[in-house]
Amino acid sequence: MLYHCDRAEWLRICDDSLFQLKNGFWYAWHRLDSSVEVVYAPIASFPLWRRRFDVVIAGAIVEHLADPVSAICNMALLAEETLIVAFTPVEDTDEQVMRTANQWDDPEYCYTWWTMSRGLYERILGNVGFSVEFVTATAVTQAGEQRVVAERPTIIARRL
Repeated sequence: MLYHCDRAEWLRICDDSLFQLKNGFWYAWHRLDSSVEVVYAPIASFPLWRRRFDVVIAGAIVEHLADPVSAICNMALLAEETLIVAFTPVEDTDEQVMRTANQWDDPEYCYTWWTMSRGLYERILGNVGFSVEFVTATAVTQAGEQRVVAERPTIIARRL
C-alpha cells in the first residue's frame, strides 16, 4: 500500500484530490459571499486556542484517527453551540464500544481505523456537555458514467 511504502507520494495524490474539494468550497464561499471561517490545523492544538465557533464540522475524519476520543473532545472544546461529525460510520448499539473498522492488512482500507458505537458517541459527547442526535446523510458522486449514492450516519451534538 502506497500509504505505508511511500507516504510522500500518497500525500501528493491525496493532496491533488483535496485540492479539488477545497477549490469547490472556496468557489462557493466567494460566490455566496460567505462569512464562514475555515481553519486547517492539527486537532491536538485545539485545546490551546482561546476562541470558539458557533458550529464545528468534522467531515468523514473520525474513523481515520488513531485517538478519536481525544479528537472528539478537542473539537467539542471549540463548539459554542453545535458539533457536527459528518458522514462517519456508527455502530448501531447502545453499548459503549470501539471496534476496528476492517482488516488493517487490506491495502485499500488500512488507513481507516475505528468504528465507534452510538452509545460511545453519546457517552463521550455527554461527558463534555452535549446532547446527541444521529441522522442519515446521503452523498451522490459521479464516477465516469456511474452515479454512486452513499449513505452514512452524521452526528449532530448540541451544547446543553
